Amino acid sequence: FVYERTIYGSADVLAKNLDGGLKRMLTGESERSEGLSKPYAIAVHRGRIFVSDSADRFVKVFDIPEGRYFKIGDDEQGPLAKPLGIDVDAAGNLYVADATHRAVMVYTRDGKYLRKIGGPKMFERLSSVTVEPNGQKVLVVDIGGVSSDMHRVRVFDGVTGTHLYDIGKRGIGAGEFN
Repeated sequence: FVYERTIYGSADVLAKNLDGGLKRMLTGESERSEGLSKPYAIAVHRGRIFVSDSADRFVKVFDIPEGRYFKIGDDEQGPLAKPLGIDVDAAGNLYVADATHRAVMVYTRDGKYLRKIGGPKMFERLSSVTVEPNGQKVLVVDIGGVSSDMHRVRVFDGVTGTHLYDIGKRGIGAGEFN
């Protein structure tokens, strides 16, 4: 691993406008940047960095190669409420574990909402998600709660959203979670 850069906000990725730099120098105006409030998880696909921000309720996208910044989950079709764990498949589709919706929200690489996996009846307190590179299986961590036995990993068909099986249960033995 080699240190490459630090990203504090959108200004660290967007292409610099020479006219804007001169204006800021002459007027003393500061550069505007949308930063990170409460980053939770990160996923990367071909130089595009996805960061879930549970306080701002979006996934913030820092596209280094294209010099772009945008947000995912701020539209009417696939709004996010509390994005936590995230992952991407080989095609760049983004899978977001949303704790408030108790579902995994799926978007294209460019942020177009595709589908929802799960829902309130499937999860108690989901926190993390991972997807196979081919997108066929989605594994979701449900951390249950203090009075819940639902401490498990739930496995879904990544295309249809059908629940396939669970891994583990609450406990302290082999293959059990707490």
